[in-house]
Amino acid sequence: IDAETDLWPVPFHLANELDRIKYDFMVNPLPVYKDDEFISPSDVEARLDGALVEVTFNLEHYAIFKHNEIPHDTFDADVLQINILK
Repeated sequence: IDAETDLWPVPFHLANELDRIKYDFMVNPLPVYKDDEFISPSDVEARLDGALVEVTFNLEHYAIFKHNEIPHDTFDADVLQINILK
């Protein structure tokens, strides 16, 4: 936690949980942009409400096979960037 992230909004019901873990983890803000300008995390929710966006992400697929079992698939997605278009 630093001077900027200390002021980020947190839902009231999660404030105690954040206090418990905030010195053990590093913040990785969601990369949101409008006209190539980074949107502060404290403003993201308001700016995304009703917005048309372009989301760049990685999608990974894993096929899991085990002997004598039905194979199954799992997927993992990571958001790389969100651009607000309108």
